[in-house]
Amino acid sequence: MRHFRDEVAVTQNTVIDGHAYRGDGLDSLGKRLVRQTLVHYFEYTMALDRLLAKPLPSKHMDLRCLLMLGMSAIDHLRQPKHTSVNAAVETTSLLGKEWARGFINGVLRTFIRQRKEIRSDCLGSETASLNHPNWLIRALKEDWPDQADSIFIANLTPPPMTLRVNQLLISRDDYVDLLREKDLDHSLSQRAPGAIRLKNAVPVRELPGFDNGWVSVQDESAQLASLILAPTSRESILDACAAPGGKTSHILELAPGADLTAIDIDSDRCNRIRDNLQRLNVDAKIVCQDLVQYATKAPKFDAVLLDAPCSGTGVIRRRPDIKLLRNAPDIDKLSDLQKSLLRAAWALVKPGGRLLYATCSILRRENDAVISHFLSETTDAKPATISLPESISLGIGLQYLPQADEQDGFFYSLLNKESRAR
Repeated sequence: MRHFRDEVAVTQNTVIDGHAYRGDGLDSLGKRLVRQTLVHYFEYTMALDRLLAKPLPSKHMDLRCLLMLGMSAIDHLRQPKHTSVNAAVETTSLLGKEWARGFINGVLRTFIRQRKEIRSDCLGSETASLNHPNWLIRALKEDWPDQADSIFIANLTPPPMTLRVNQLLISRDDYVDLLREKDLDHSLSQRAPGAIRLKNAVPVRELPGFDNGWVSVQDESAQLASLILAPTSRESILDACAAPGGKTSHILELAPGADLTAIDIDSDRCNRIRDNLQRLNVDAKIVCQDLVQYATKAPKFDAVLLDAPCSGTGVIRRRPDIKLLRNAPDIDKLSDLQKSLLRAAWALVKPGGRLLYATCSILRRENDAVISHFLSETTDAKPATISLPESISLGIGLQYLPQADEQDGFFYSLLNKESRAR
């Protein structure tokens, strides 16, 4: 019989200990179960508050996670409800808490009986009904009053799996033929010429030619960043905050002769860049250093891509743990960091060169507010006009918002450096 021991450990690591979600060691079903538990975390928190006579003590937080996983299995796994209950009950022995068998069984069976009433209760709570924390609900309604409801819905849907064909090695048309041979349903992007969206996600090792470097997994919004930068083979280019190397490799696929430097502050992340470039058979200089320090001595570049650290609020459907791990004070700290990195990156742009500032955030304090502040203090920066289908123009940049079955949320601002200060 299936059990949820490994899923309990992974869920507890995020929900209780506050670490980023990692599905290492879980099979595909386990990953799906944990993801759905995190997606609906606020709803299940309210359900437990209703079902438990008193809160579980801290030493039994593993049982709290087990109950959440059990509720998620009842709601989302295609199996009889009693099978999910039994799996949760059996897990108590593996946790060394066999005494809790009756407790877990009783709570989950009550959950099944009272599911309709619990859902009705959740409608009275914005946090539970929208499955987002209060601070983020307020922020999204303030920034995007007309689109907030669709954002909340999109964040609860499974993300699409989008591929980027390495057209140095194979054309998109030829790669499409390989997908057809494997009966993988797909559609072609109308925005990114190398992008293909799969109807159903598959393990990356099952993608034709993945190990040979023919294809990468990269959302359409992320692919657009390199396309907006429009690199050429004769240019010197810096990819700042480059890990894990998706945009680095895309730039080299678009401009194979470019003199490209990729920088990241973390050595493990720099190793991921190397691994990605090696698989795709492209090459770049990799620098493992803080960007602000690097800017004091480094040469200047024709083009700089700054994919700045951010809240990740545009990719919540891929990383539902963001809803649990981020809080309102984080946004101000991130905004300060982004301003610092933007100043450092701008110092590395040659006169007449350009910089693309990008984030996977949909919070304006991290996006156009950062650019507005930068332009107010930088006399030689001029925003370029960029236009993309179905994006929202903010004058000094473009915003994509997450949409069900579509691209992730992303912001872009392209800045040209004048030869002389105005």
